[in-house]
Amino acid sequence: MLSLPWAPQYWIAKPDAFTVKDAPRFVTAFLQQIAGFYIQGAPCSDVRPVLEKIETLLPGLAKPAQRLASLTLYILFHQIAPQAFHRPAWPAIAEKYEGDFRTPHIESLIVRLMGQQPLGWSLEQLNELHRAYFAKRHTPSMTKIGPFFEAAFTLSLAEAHRDHDPQRARELVAFAVECMPQHEGLRTFEAKVLGEPMPPIHWIAVLAPSALPTT
Repeated sequence: MLSLPWAPQYWIAKPDAFTVKDAPRFVTAFLQQIAGFYIQGAPCSDVRPVLEKIETLLPGLAKPAQRLASLTLYILFHQIAPQAFHRPAWPAIAEKYEGDFRTPHIESLIVRLMGQQPLGWSLEQLNELHRAYFAKRHTPSMTKIGPFFEAAFTLSLAEAHRDHDPQRARELVAFAVECMPQHEGLRTFEAKVLGEPMPPIHWIAVLAPSALPTT
């Protein structure tokens, strides 16, 4: 007999399945769904019942590290869901806990990537975050962002290197290809960056061009 984990759509919206300790697993699963949405237009789960539970848990979480993954799930849903699906408490929670996402860590990184915000950290900090994430991503308590967003992070870092160190930028694009070797658009882009001058590197344009707004 072979035991396999249930697909996220069967448990990710169930508040009884959610605990603060398990929040990184929920974030990983939801990012997997967002990647499917970007690539194939696949639907994401309506996790509002879980978000409602998170709202009740947040006051008891005194330290940012305790609430970071739960808040990340909360924010990611509101970044991708239509406004009609937003929780009433969303604006107040976003304002209250905004400071938790100023420090460079993988959760704040993914929130900024999804929100199309400038990363806002030094190149040294970004390099260290990238190194640390890939060194520790298989740690059980680590929030794993999955191949799509690992490639997105790596492409964003490549863009940060592009003007002053194009060779390092090319190496990072090759690293991104290793994250998603089956992605045809990413492999095509890798060939483009071999030329001079190097084109701007925008992760959505490379990984999910159909998700870009049309003019």
